[in-house]
Amino acid sequence: MAAPAQHIQPVKLAALPAALTPDNRYWRTYKSPLLINSYAAITHTTFAPSAPHDLVVSSATRVQIFSSKTRAVSKTIARFKDTVYSANIRADGKILVAGDATGLIQIFDVSSRVILRSFDHHKQPVQATLFSPTSMTTLMSASDDTTVRLWDIPSHEPTHIFSGHADYVRTGAFLPGASGTIISGSYDGTVKLWDPRISTASSSGGCVMTFTHAHAVESVVPMAGGTTILSAAGSTLNVLDVVAAKALRQLSNHQKTVTGIATAGANRVLSAGLDGHVKVYETREWKVVHGFKYPEPVLCLGVSPDDKHLVVGMANGLLSIKTRASGAQKMDMLSEIGRLAELGIDEAIRREKKTRSKNYQRKIRGMDYKGGAEDIVLMDKDRKRKLKKWEKAFMRSNYGEALDEVLLIKDPVVPFNALTALKHQSALRAALQGRTEETLQPILKYLLKYLQDPRFFNLLADVTMLLLDLYAASFGQSKAIDALVVKLYQRVNDEVRKSKSATEVHGMLSLLLAGSE
Repeated sequence: MAAPAQHIQPVKLAALPAALTPDNRYWRTYKSPLLINSYAAITHTTFAPSAPHDLVVSSATRVQIFSSKTRAVSKTIARFKDTVYSANIRADGKILVAGDATGLIQIFDVSSRVILRSFDHHKQPVQATLFSPTSMTTLMSASDDTTVRLWDIPSHEPTHIFSGHADYVRTGAFLPGASGTIISGSYDGTVKLWDPRISTASSSGGCVMTFTHAHAVESVVPMAGGTTILSAAGSTLNVLDVVAAKALRQLSNHQKTVTGIATAGANRVLSAGLDGHVKVYETREWKVVHGFKYPEPVLCLGVSPDDKHLVVGMANGLLSIKTRASGAQKMDMLSEIGRLAELGIDEAIRREKKTRSKNYQRKIRGMDYKGGAEDIVLMDKDRKRKLKKWEKAFMRSNYGEALDEVLLIKDPVVPFNALTALKHQSALRAALQGRTEETLQPILKYLLKYLQDPRFFNLLADVTMLLLDLYAASFGQSKAIDALVVKLYQRVNDEVRKSKSATEVHGMLSLLLAGSE
């Protein structure tokens, strides 16, 4: 009795480095994307400093407050005559401030939406408004009239007017700490530090430090320690050191203007730009560790203080909110993983089977039985998996046909398995020879695409050499084949160059290690 035809056994390949880094895994947990359409561009987004960290969105002539729990609009404030910018909630969560394009600053009671205070000293649009983190009655504003002002809310009057900028002031913030120092960024390309303890009538006008940029400054954000400032100017993100009074880094990872900066956790920074990209940086080497792509230019972004929500506002009025799993959900997932680990795989599968329907249990009854030592187990013809088309051609010794069929499969491992089997059968030359222009192109394209893969290199190098031996005399007769051969030649040269560089580095490391012993 003839033995049944066996499937060609797949080759076990070496494991490649993990495609996902810890940062990739972390930022991909921001799921459950919610897209909200507005009728105008989103000018500013921020989160309330106090729990539950509700989201505040400024767009057109209204400010919307989204609940951090339901991600739905809980309140809308629409008492503005023109475009509203930079709405912010105070640390206690009770009042909100916003400036608009008319130069008016208004303070609202969050619960009743009643106007508590109005300041009309600015004569041009107010681009930034922010409460002091250390004083409940202090407020700062930055305006297109080139001034930065500190306000005392009860007295309705500005306590300081800083006027050292020469162009629109579009961004500002308080430095962490009790000094009350503020920073501002202007379209004159400068970032200035202002100290309210110094009189504005002095020669410096209250300015204690200036950083100069080559482009207009769109955003400034201080980092937690208070000695580092992040600024966005043109298509670059700049890392400024207040202690050394100089720029430490200039990151040029965006193709267009950087419009927003946000910090996440203790050591991650995000930047958004008009190119529709959001980049995530680690703060040790300032390298990009992750990225997001959005369909429209991004005007603003923010990360909630508890790192639960990531929000992005776009130029077409689209608001994107991504949310991580809650603590309870994460604990449920971890407990389930721990439970399965304690049970073991076999026991977990057995319990899962018990929860399925009776029909399914009847269907799988006896499938786990392997037979005793004295038993003879017959193969059920109905359960026998059919050979694939290329495997049948291989069994009939139609090696060229088998290779043609397998090259149509997208998974690169399957053609590699077929080439390995052909080599073991000493049939590789038979499968490659006698080919036309149309049947030779798929092989060259496969080699061109996967020759640099370290798992496939040894075998594909042999296939390449055999092809050159078989068809070298035919080169120059087909433009398509010649173009593929030239690309393959360039790919091999790249690999040779990389190998030489790796050998040089290995030699240098060997000398260093030998010297240290």
